[in-house]
Amino acid sequence: MVSLVFKTVSMFNQNRILRVFKLITLLKTFPAKSIKRLAASLEISERSCYRYMDLLAELGFEVRKDDHNKFYLQPSLEESNFLATNIVHGHLAKLLAQINEAIKDEKQVILHKYQSASSESIADRLVEPIGFTANNTYLCAYEPADAQNKYFKLERMGSIEILAETYKFKEAHVLLTPDVFGFNDSGEKFPIKLKLSMRAMLFLKDDYPATADYLSDQKDGSWLLEVEVNSMEPVERILRGMPTDILFVL
Repeated sequence: MVSLVFKTVSMFNQNRILRVFKLITLLKTFPAKSIKRLAASLEISERSCYRYMDLLAELGFEVRKDDHNKFYLQPSLEESNFLATNIVHGHLAKLLAQINEAIKDEKQVILHKYQSASSESIADRLVEPIGFTANNTYLCAYEPADAQNKYFKLERMGSIEILAETYKFKEAHVLLTPDVFGFNDSGEKFPIKLKLSMRAMLFLKDDYPATADYLSDQKDGSWLLEVEVNSMEPVERILRGMPTDILFVL
């Protein structure tokens, strides 16, 4: 009886820790999210979600709310987010190891609770993993549902399930080279030049690390992003999410 109670309490604590991790990941990932979206992602009530955000505040994390009542974790150039960063990196290392195992054994996987930035949805995605980008930020995988090779951001994956089924579409696998936003080559290139506030610059470096090589400090409190992209979709989405922090430079 005692062992059963201990096991139940242990599982309860593990669930709380997992939710704290998921909340950190959601708040660190652009764009900012409503309390309704956060609660749905964590599978808890909105009231409970507020309590978890209070817990993050007590731990020293700076949770902010934008003009649209959506929440995000304030990026920092200092070490105030050291714990969050290490928790996230530990989780990503585990995902990386699991996917590499699936690639070695040529097994299909399910990306559980994958957060799609383009459709703003959370769903399980069945894929055949092919390989990673040079910095391991994105997984290139073939998705049988729409017969396409795509890039999936590691940070947006909830968990990985390796299936018993081996590759069924290996002949269609192509390891593509994405742009800084993770989009495949569409045959067109779009040169962009964006003037960013510090907040926008930190969000881009955090959510799209490949942009770091194309950012330049303008020495006036702003940064310039100048790069060619394969699609304007992510640029337009970021502009909608941070209209006062980003300007097009003609």
